[in-house]
Amino acid sequence: PSLADAPQMKHTFVYPSALHHLGQACALVWKAKGYEILVGLDTDSAAIQKLAHTVVFPRAFRGYYKEINWLVDEAFEHGADLVTVGGDDQFPPEQGAQWVTDAYFSRWPSGDGVMQAAGDKQGSPINGLHNAARICGSPTFGQNWMKYAYHCGPFHDGYFSFFADEDLWNFAKLHNRLSLHFDITIDHAHWSFGRAVRQPYHEAAQ
Repeated sequence: PSLADAPQMKHTFVYPSALHHLGQACALVWKAKGYEILVGLDTDSAAIQKLAHTVVFPRAFRGYYKEINWLVDEAFEHGADLVTVGGDDQFPPEQGAQWVTDAYFSRWPSGDGVMQAAGDKQGSPINGLHNAARICGSPTFGQNWMKYAYHCGPFHDGYFSFFADEDLWNFAKLHNRLSLHFDITIDHAHWSFGRAVRQPYHEAAQ
């Protein structure tokens, strides 16, 4: 039997958030779609605690990829069967957590692959692919993916806030463990698309 046959699969959306109001708004919309939520914060928030499992970073922010690897470990340690990672400026698939979970395990029944939601058509296509389809900016994976992943976690932590998503796309493809799902859209309200106010921490992440 596959992992998808297990009852009450726990699909957790994992992200860091520097601003509480964005972290809370993000948790609300993902929770409404059936996801469990795990948020990494610089300081804790009672409002977000009502919606999510919150983790306060015990040190200065080390970059998105080091911190997301740490948060993913936390999610699996707290019982997640499946994890999707992203940011507080992303919106969940319309189909909801259960549909996405079924789609993942229909392709990767042992939970050992990476599925990238590729339906977001923002950005100029390169080689026929939009941003969401040519990098793993919002990947979904099971715990068994860690058998194939980098020694440090699902992302290579030698990067700060850019390029590890593209590295993961190539790494998973090289290991025949990448699937692109064009029916799943994780809408990204990124500042570079003019959909959010650029914050000082965006400058620091360059």
